[in-house]
Amino acid sequence: MASCGSGDKTDENNDQDSTEINEDITEDVNPDQKFGVEQGMMEFKMTTMGMTSTMEMYWRDHGKETATITKMDMMGVSTTSNTVISGDYVYTWDSMTGMGTKVKVDMDENNQNINYNNLDKEMMAKYNMVEEGTEEIMGKTCKVFTMNYQGVKSTTWVYKGMALKSESVVAGVKTTYEVIKMEEGVEPPADVFELPDNIEFKDINEQMKDVDAQMDDINNQVQNINEQMENIPVQ
Repeated sequence: MASCGSGDKTDENNDQDSTEINEDITEDVNPDQKFGVEQGMMEFKMTTMGMTSTMEMYWRDHGKETATITKMDMMGVSTTSNTVISGDYVYTWDSMTGMGTKVKVDMDENNQNINYNNLDKEMMAKYNMVEEGTEEIMGKTCKVFTMNYQGVKSTTWVYKGMALKSESVVAGVKTTYEVIKMEEGVEPPADVFELPDNIEFKDINEQMKDVDAQMDDINNQVQNINEQMENIPVQ
């Protein structure tokens, strides 16, 4: 009898543990919100080709605006670059060179910009994405996604829509970044989202249009030359 009673208690505990796990994994997500936390900051360590850099990422308005500061030491030289995502544009600049770019992006075109709170079967099929299960990163239960798209293979650990860790391989080069510090709910400094007045941002989309127009001109010229060659009588 004691044995049976013990078994019933174990089943109750298992049911309770299962419920707790499911509650931890299940998220009340809003597909219109990229992040499930309104604001905060994260610090990452990134490693690629034997080089290490640190990234500070701040966000507000559930990820509609993010600001990332990347610092790297290479051969005794320290570099700092800034990236701000605001609205439909990604702004990147280097304070040392005074050069900056901006590009209009689709939120689904870049793995780092995927809205994991708004994934559907069509999108997952397009990017060959698979949800592999869950793992813990810094005590946070993350959904694990793998992706194989246009030569990029990656694994991403996602918590409340935020990528806490990512491993990707492009052309045989592996890049890893993982969160080493996270503060949910803290108000980020407003100035990290401000674009510097002394930097002119070149629009990559416009530059690509110019390149496409030049290529069209070249193709037209080649076509005209071919047509002229065809009209030359053979003697």
